[in-house]
Amino acid sequence: MRFASFARLVVLVCLTAFASICAWGGELRTIDDVLKAYASTLVRTENLSEEVRAELKGKPELINPGFVKLDFDGDGKLDVALLTQDVKREEVVLRLFICSDICSEKKKELVGAMGDVFLTRARPGTLVRESDALPGRPGKLRLRFHAVRVQNFGKSEIVYYWDSRTMSLRSMQTAD
Repeated sequence: MRFASFARLVVLVCLTAFASICAWGGELRTIDDVLKAYASTLVRTENLSEEVRAELKGKPELINPGFVKLDFDGDGKLDVALLTQDVKREEVVLRLFICSDICSEKKKELVGAMGDVFLTRARPGTLVRESDALPGRPGKLRLRFHAVRVQNFGKSEIVYYWDSRTMSLRSMQTAD
């Protein structure tokens, strides 16, 4: 009897661990699940350099510089952008999740060094222009949906937006 109870407990623990590992594969149920899964590596105000904190003083981005909830794809449901930090490499990674029934990670990209990177929102209707520093004729577009700006303080700015023609997330470097 005791062995059967112990065996059930072991099976339950293994199933829970397996479910957690599967969830880390990029699909989580809700935005809260996503935030909980990455809570220990999320960029926070105290991770920002003094210079960045001074620049953001009094702005809402200072409260949560490492995540933004907004509707990227125009389906009426909130999606989420996260900045997570790799402490060993001193790097920051952008993770974009599109959420409907589940939240799926659609983009994961190295965006800068720790202490300098934070997120801001870009509203629909905003005109976004490609940086003049890039070769060729600078592109521009008017955002149809919410977008997120990844600002690498004093270095660059990239806008990540939903392209409804290709049904995918795209990016445009807007500052150098």
